[in-house]
Amino acid sequence: GSWSGGAAKDARLDALDALYSSNLRPSLLACSLAASSGSPVVLTSAHASLHPCPQMVAYGAIKAAVNHMAASVAASGTPATVLLPAVLDTPANRAAMGETDLGSWTPCSEIAEWLVGEYREGRLGEGKARMVAIKTTNGKTAFSVVAND
Repeated sequence: GSWSGGAAKDARLDALDALYSSNLRPSLLACSLAASSGSPVVLTSAHASLHPCPQMVAYGAIKAAVNHMAASVAASGTPATVLLPAVLDTPANRAAMGETDLGSWTPCSEIAEWLVGEYREGRLGEGKARMVAIKTTNGKTAFSVVAND
């Protein structure tokens, strides 16, 4: 995935195209592979997809499209889990955002551990579109289901 900011008045098609290529295309391919194999799919969206975000219009729209894709593939029988993090602790984010409080950033290793637990407990294959908010506060990460359609 990737991120791009910008209000509607600053709309740039190249930024939208980049978001489409790095967020929506891989999600469609993952959904197609999962539907073909009968496996559950896990997609990464963003907390920003759940509410208006006037300073990142294209990003919010692309991530909302990922949510829609997950709901649609789940409605056809392929279980889908959508992850909704705020900020992931990745090398790219560290490089882009410099010195900042990392206590609210979610380590990718914590998401991986959570996914392994969900898989072992059989919660990734429940036949629904499950949206999971991921929030890290003071270095502690919480996972909460915000929709289970």
